[in-house]
Amino acid sequence: MQTTLAGKFTEFGAKFSHADELGGSLTSIMQAVNAHILLHDVRVDGAKFSHADELGGSLTSIMQAVNAHILLHDVRVDLPGRDAVRDYLALEPTGVKVFESNGPDSDVTDRSAAATLVVGPSANGVDTYTLNFPATPGFAYVRLKDPYSGTRPIGRIIRSDAKVMAPENAWLSKTRSRLPLCLCAPERSV
Repeated sequence: MQTTLAGKFTEFGAKFSHADELGGSLTSIMQAVNAHILLHDVRVDGAKFSHADELGGSLTSIMQAVNAHILLHDVRVDLPGRDAVRDYLALEPTGVKVFESNGPDSDVTDRSAAATLVVGPSANGVDTYTLNFPATPGFAYVRLKDPYSGTRPIGRIIRSDAKVMAPENAWLSKTRSRLPLCLCAPERSV
């Protein structure tokens, strides 16, 4: 990676290789690595792909379609019969969805607007909170302001049915304002 003195990255490089014991480059579906500088959020519509004819074209490809999603976080669907491989929580035009590693894609109900975080008792220097939101069939997602502004890690999370949640399913994230226009007016308030 190359950067200016101001810290703005201007060039990226990446290399990959194929393990000979796995068939080398003849059996790899990965043919290139590309890095791009992202200066702002972009909308991805109509992602396209093609199959190189010299590699068998579409007859030998395992890819049938490309669907772009806005990734919210890696999570784990922690239900009986599911694998322990990370799944993907993504924002879709119709709402939030979880894409499981073993196949099913499920709608997720965003309960952020109805959720409250209530301060509980502290014991041995450990603060407790209770997250309340309406009972939800299927999967639920809640996004709330962190009372510690990211200065303290999330501890153990226990549901009302006494099940300890997978640590992948709770996280702290920094977000930026999504206002369509930001003005700086040093001489007067805007």
